[in-house]
Amino acid sequence: MALLSKTEAAKRAGVSRPTFYRYIKHGKVSVTKNKDGSESIDTEELLRVFGELKDPDNVMGDVKETVTTLQAETPPETQGENLELLKYKVEALEKQLEEEKVRSKKLLDIVESTTLALPKPEAVKKGFFNRLFNND
Repeated sequence: MALLSKTEAAKRAGVSRPTFYRYIKHGKVSVTKNKDGSESIDTEELLRVFGELKDPDNVMGDVKETVTTLQAETPPETQGENLELLKYKVEALEKQLEEEKVRSKKLLDIVESTTLALPKPEAVKKGFFNRLFNND
């Protein structure tokens, strides 16, 4: 019985955080209240709802396993075609990742320049004692 945070539980279940939170909201996944008032998810609950859990640190292992499974299940005459299709998909995903990195960088630059363009906060008005004892 291991307890996981909601984020870690979503990763192990193989679903996005918003989807996982919807499952909790609709009562599909039960949460465990900790002594400090925070909420955790029991791994047994994840197994009940999602079946086999994923190892979030082994993403590339899953990809290699999928490729190996496809190669084993595919007739030899079509394996080359499937391999080329997988290579094409990987290249497309790598391109998409690079585009998202550029987009993210642009958005961060916009936020940074907007923050720098904001006016400086007004000086704090001096309190009674500061005015009384400092003749500025």
